[in-house]
Amino acid sequence: MHDRDPIDFVFIIGAPRSGTTWLHLMMGAHARVATGQESQLFERYLSVMADRWQEELDWPESEDVRKHGISSYLSEDEFTKLLRDNALLVFSRVLAQKAGATHVLEKSPNNAKHTPLIHRCFPEARFIHVVRDGRDVANSMIRASEGWGRSWAPSRIEAAAESWSDSVRAARSTQSFSSHYTEVRYEDLLTRGVEELSRLFEFCGLPSTTEECRETYDRFHFDKLKSGDYERTVFKNPGRSAASGTEGRKEPPGFFRKGEAGQWREELTPADLRAFHWVAGDLLVELGYADRAEATQTAPPLGLRVRRARSRLRSRVVSLGRRLLGS
Repeated sequence: MHDRDPIDFVFIIGAPRSGTTWLHLMMGAHARVATGQESQLFERYLSVMADRWQEELDWPESEDVRKHGISSYLSEDEFTKLLRDNALLVFSRVLAQKAGATHVLEKSPNNAKHTPLIHRCFPEARFIHVVRDGRDVANSMIRASEGWGRSWAPSRIEAAAESWSDSVRAARSTQSFSSHYTEVRYEDLLTRGVEELSRLFEFCGLPSTTEECRETYDRFHFDKLKSGDYERTVFKNPGRSAASGTEGRKEPPGFFRKGEAGQWREELTPADLRAFHWVAGDLLVELGYADRAEATQTAPPLGLRVRRARSRLRSRVVSLGRRLLGS
């Protein structure tokens, strides 16, 4: 049984390079919203605990093999409270940084795949899913992999397509267990951002006027983001280390690219598009970004087949090597 959340929580979810940071900045500027740079709380911390807990419950007990852990001490509800209390400790620190704030806004990569856990901790949390044309997302991931994002961004079109598809499907599945879910298209933020911002504030129970939304949208216009001439005091991080984008620090060069829709038409090759459509064309159609004739690829492109064959061969060689070393 959950207590009423002492904080109103809003989680921005979506595939990386979908415009989530842009929306994060705009919504975080609201007088009643406190937020910080990405906490990674669910991805790096709480999901690890939840996975270990489930592993203990699922482990087949026998006289010879048993798996012990805190499930020997806590009930399911007590474990959920443990997760929840840890999250509240972190987020209450953010809330305390902004006088008058009633809502905590959280945006971290991979939160889309942790929405069941987030909902478990905070059943009343609101989820805002930023959706963007997957071809633009994949293109932006590939460009990021050439510079500031080389540590995480996929450099192959098929991997980028798979990353986008997995994230979007995970985020959309949130509708199956939460009634506090809405979507916003990146393309709509570009063309009618003031109206969309007003709608999202209303969804969150945050008062706003059209003029306030217009002023916020102008403060974080994409031209200002690209030049670095934008307000970075939105992010309140009370910890000892200042995160990127906090206390005057800018995001890395190239983080904010062009702020346009349809850039994939100029930067992706026909081979790239065939590979993307093979991996994620069905989702493009489902979301209305392409018609079936445009996005259907009946057979894997040659380059994709070659790369997958090489990957399978490497896996077999590694597996064989391990068996030989172990014999």
